[in-house]
Amino acid sequence: MSKFVYKIDGIEIKISEDEMRTIIDNDDSLTGNRRGAYKAHITRDAKVLNYNPPKELVKKYAKECKYNNDAKNKVRNKIVQAFNMCDDTRKILTLESPQYLFTDLMKNKKIVIYENNLQEFKKLLEGRRKNVSIIFDDITNIKYDRFECANLDFCITIDQVTNLSQMVKYLWNTSYIAFTFSCRSHKKATDADRCLLDMSVRLQKMFRNHEITDDGCTYKNGKYGSPMVFVMLKRRDLCE
Repeated sequence: MSKFVYKIDGIEIKISEDEMRTIIDNDDSLTGNRRGAYKAHITRDAKVLNYNPPKELVKKYAKECKYNNDAKNKVRNKIVQAFNMCDDTRKILTLESPQYLFTDLMKNKKIVIYENNLQEFKKLLEGRRKNVSIIFDDITNIKYDRFECANLDFCITIDQVTNLSQMVKYLWNTSYIAFTFSCRSHKKATDADRCLLDMSVRLQKMFRNHEITDDGCTYKNGKYGSPMVFVMLKRRDLCE
């Protein structure tokens, strides 16, 4: 569970005990005795830990910084804006972080979350929202074809997503499909732009009942994060 909260660039970032230990271990400004004293107080009341971690270390080691930053939030808001135009009676399929950063913006929708990591699944259960159903499985194993929208926010490359093509028949009638993939091999901005083009072409060939919107973009998950590519698909009949 997150225990420490710090405001970084105007955004509140929650830090777990394990993340705080890693930050303290990597803070070169601390002496050995002070480092040991801070770590000894981590499991106590957060107010007892009189330590202000360097901003750069929080950005590097706090997992939430990968999901709660200006670039990621801008993409997330694009998805929410599109999904809010859709039918409220049908469900939204999504991948989600334990902080529920996407779901908390869609409180009037019925949300189905897939998670195949046991530890992340347990964290999601601990904070489960009333409008949410959580399934412990790989999202590519869906067997339901009545989702109104799908937010497929992968933290890996498209080639690392196994069985993506088998999702096509279940998302054939989905109004909007938002994809996010890592472009770890694309270090330069021009390479990331090429990655966006490549992903758009590959997804268009795969999801033939949808068209690519002009919302696509590349961004980086913070200073230390991977280059990411975002592509939005819209069902063809909605484009007419």
